[in-house]
Order: sequence, then C-alpha cells, then structure tokens
Amino acid sequence: MKKTLPAMLAPASALLLSAAHAAGPDLGNCRVDFSKLHDTFADLELSWTVRAGISELVDSFSRYGLTSDDFTSSRFVRLRRIVELQELGHLDGMLRSRATTWPPASPMAETHRVH
Repeated sequence: MKKTLPAMLAPASALLLSAAHAAGPDLGNCRVDFSKLHDTFADLELSWTVRAGISELVDSFSRYGLTSDDFTSSRFVRLRRIVELQELGHLDGMLRSRATTWPPASPMAETHRVH
C-alpha cells in the first residue's frame, strides 16, 4: 500500500518544522523557469518527485539519527561553530587560529558516522 505524503512525513515532521521555524522566514524569490532546460534537452524526462525527496529525507533522518537539536547545534549552524571555537580559545576576535593543533575536532567527527 502506497503511503500518502502526510503519512511519510509523520516521523520527520517535528524535525522539519522545528528546523524551519528556527531558520526564520525566507525572504528570497524562489521562482524558477525551466523553459531553457526543456528547449535545450527536449527529450529529457526528469524522474525525481517530491514524494521521492520526502522519502529520502525520512530515511536519512532515521538512518543517521538526526534530531532537531542536531539542526540547531554547531554541527549544522556555522555561526554557532564559530562561537564554539572562540569559546574554546581556538579562534581570536578576527577569526584567526590560536590553536596549536589545527583544525580542532569537528562536532561531526564523533557523531556522524555511517553504520
């Protein structure tokens, strides 16, 4: 039985909504025009769908154990990582290295392993 989009999203919806809320509004213009692609490659048939993308996200979040805390931590928010490195004394106020060993351990190194 094929799952509906809401059913597929259920496991990841809290994570997606939390990450979207933390990011704030997107003020950019996201309109695109694919007419040039179609004109250039008239026989091209794209097969990726929203459903396939959602399925990939849900599977990946589950496989790697990603949580909303991950998306708001220094693992994924560059400014938080910079502050973290400054607090640890690895970066000065001009974002130059102060560490005797560089680069310092990444928060991704310990927690983001493929099992």
